[in-house]
Amino acid sequence: AITGEKLEGLHPGSWSDGNPVDVGFDADPARFVDAIDACLDDPGVDGVLAILTPNTHVDPQAVAEATIAAANRTDKPVLTCWLGELHTRSSRSTFARARFPTFRTPENAVTAFSFMVNWVHNQALRLETPAAMTSYTPPDIAAARGIIEHALDEGRTALTLPEAKAVLAAFQVPVSQTLQAESPTEAVSVANHLGYPLAMKALPAAAGVHKNLRSAPEVALAFRELAARGATTILLEPQVHKPEGRWLAAGLRCDRLFGPVITLSESGIAPIIYNARSVALPPLNARLVDTMLRVPHVARLLGPLPGKPAVAEAPLREILLRISEMASELPWLTRLDIASLVADSHDAIAVDVHIDLQPLPPDHERYGHMAICPYPSQLESEEGLKDGRTCTLRAIRPEDTAALQDFVRRLSVRSKRLRFFSALSELPRHQLARYAQIDYGREMVIIATCQEEGQQRILGEARYSILLDGRSCDFAIVIADDMAGQGLGSRLMNRLMEAAREQGLTTIRGQVLADNEPMLGLMEALGFMINLTDDESMVEVSRRLD
Repeated sequence: AITGEKLEGLHPGSWSDGNPVDVGFDADPARFVDAIDACLDDPGVDGVLAILTPNTHVDPQAVAEATIAAANRTDKPVLTCWLGELHTRSSRSTFARARFPTFRTPENAVTAFSFMVNWVHNQALRLETPAAMTSYTPPDIAAARGIIEHALDEGRTALTLPEAKAVLAAFQVPVSQTLQAESPTEAVSVANHLGYPLAMKALPAAAGVHKNLRSAPEVALAFRELAARGATTILLEPQVHKPEGRWLAAGLRCDRLFGPVITLSESGIAPIIYNARSVALPPLNARLVDTMLRVPHVARLLGPLPGKPAVAEAPLREILLRISEMASELPWLTRLDIASLVADSHDAIAVDVHIDLQPLPPDHERYGHMAICPYPSQLESEEGLKDGRTCTLRAIRPEDTAALQDFVRRLSVRSKRLRFFSALSELPRHQLARYAQIDYGREMVIIATCQEEGQQRILGEARYSILLDGRSCDFAIVIADDMAGQGLGSRLMNRLMEAAREQGLTTIRGQVLADNEPMLGLMEALGFMINLTDDESMVEVSRRLD
């Protein structure tokens, strides 16, 4: 509102009253720059694209120089596009000499602006660290794995429709119940159990399908017709009736490079023709799911349509989170197709499902099939210290950067030298980001935290990095000076070795300064071997993990 009042004051009754801001063809440098300043002063504006069309009322060179001066007063990006050739060529040269982003056409300028927006958005998403499992009702993973292993034991690489729906149901995904019938009499019995109206499907699918069956005679007749057409398997399920619903498709594909990929789109062939689908790499969390639902073509599909209210997003979010769980915990899946996911303003239900499988190699790691290793929430626990206090042991997250820097600053000079082999006062920014934003599949950082005066404080950290052989790792550990003697070092090391074992590592090793007696005592207590090195001030410690 304040920005609008400023712009209205600059050219009363003539401005565009919206974005983009039209300052008029006769705007002099002062009015042009005042409009830029008004936008840049708005906390809701992250950047400005200034476009000038040449005319006889405006000196493009003067406006360019004034724009550069205005942009130098702010940290927000300002992009420019001075249209024209001879009349504006010197202006673009002025922008270039000032190392200022300028473009010849509005299309290129908008594309560059969108690149910046997408880069910031992707950087924010990169900091998300979803766990493999969500925090609400846990799935029955054992039941789902039992169904899959049974099919693989029989030599099958695809689940039947009832089996596929049973796997989804084990992960709390709402499905329509599907039952098989072997004869017309059994079909009627199944129909009476499920209730009318019904749909009857045949396998192979070429034999056909019957919908809206409303009586026992219709069921018996439909069964005989499908059998006569060569159906080998006949399935019955309740007819899903959602007149205001959308028919969606959600699924899971295995990409050769990126592993499991989750998709959401409209059901049918249109998404294939127009490539109109939302795509994300698991694991997902609420923010990443929200990003999937905000993709323009998906958002329009889910929003209100003529005669139809908007789709309830909460059930869709939960289903996408459950598909993410399946991607993480069921590495046998090569394809999951919920070809008919019917959603309306109340709920959503999966009607048609197909699941393809593949056997796992003997040396498969738990999350080795995923491009992004999930946050290892299984490593989190509350631990008691010798003085009666409690702390939380967990893997580090990107948002821990500030607390990690504060932890390093609080360390004594001696502790910093023993940990980092140098006398640094704090971690450089790039090293801080490198320590907190890790790939959990290649390295691990376990931190001990507690709440102190309403703020999270890190009490200690232990880390390993997997070496080139893929079977061993290098480690380092440091605890706060005021936590010495509380048993925190051994708890951190034991949790770090537990994480290393889960990754299939067999050896953990590190280097310790020879005068670091507390650390050497801890290593002996944990069963590490201590070996001399060529450097008299350094020893190597190592231990087998298997």
